[in-house]
Amino acid sequence: MSAPTGGPFSPDNPLVAGAGKSRKPPHIITLLLLPLVIVIAFSLIGGMILNAVLPENIAGSSLALALVVQNLDYVIPFGLMIVALAAWVLLREKRPLSTLGLGRRGAAWKYALGMACGIALYLVCMALLIAAGAVRVEQALEFGPLVALLVIWGMAGFVVQGAAEEIIFRGWQLPALASKYGIPVAVGLSALTFTALHLIADVDSLLVFPFLFVFAVLLSLYALSDRCIWGVCGFHAAWNWMDTNPFGIAGQGTTFSTSLFSYTVTGDLYYAINIAVLCAGIVVLLAMLAARARNSGSEPLPGERVKENA
Repeated sequence: MSAPTGGPFSPDNPLVAGAGKSRKPPHIITLLLLPLVIVIAFSLIGGMILNAVLPENIAGSSLALALVVQNLDYVIPFGLMIVALAAWVLLREKRPLSTLGLGRRGAAWKYALGMACGIALYLVCMALLIAAGAVRVEQALEFGPLVALLVIWGMAGFVVQGAAEEIIFRGWQLPALASKYGIPVAVGLSALTFTALHLIADVDSLLVFPFLFVFAVLLSLYALSDRCIWGVCGFHAAWNWMDTNPFGIAGQGTTFSTSLFSYTVTGDLYYAINIAVLCAGIVVLLAMLAARARNSGSEPLPGERVKENA
């Protein structure tokens, strides 16, 4: 008996099946280049808008103003990216936005769980980095109730940023690639595109490449297992927020620190440990999916054979 459809790695996974509702499926070149065009173009446009609107050196006045600028730095460009991708899906492909893995069922719970997983995995990474001497952490802000509330408020921008990147890469690109070329190829190509985009910026280590690639693979598998992108939106937002406001690389950002703790990276061990933890996350996720498949009788993981009864 063949495995039932609709599981994480099945073409009938709602996340993948949503791409099949496109009336004008995008070409492979479009699938690979449109994410880059949208992100680069609206990063530049958003930057020009902010430079035209915000007074010079406003971020250095106070913690509250620094966080306002931080939020605007993410909300404006990444909000425009969401609008651009939504316009493409609605006007060009003529399909509803819910087919991007944005169905309403269980959305709040999945988003909250994703945020919790992102925070937990980041804290595991930071604990290992501190224990290994790969980072040096110092208190940057005097802790207090008001400071804590302001730092939490800093998450607003990352909610928009995380959503934009997940809608583009795991909500639109990954399912469209999977519907044409299969899930393993889709995960690999989507992760490569995600990595290439982030490598346009200056990098301080060659290990940034595998780190970004593994991060993208983990999020792709998470989205497929969740059959939507709410969880990865929460995970992505929480991870980036944790690496900016609760913790932040010393010397980055504005003259007024927006991080409770600043840390200094002491070598490539920083990326190696992060990669190891993310790989462990992938192994745990695949093990959980394999156990679920065996218990429920759903389809096996990619590469596993489905036995037929004679």
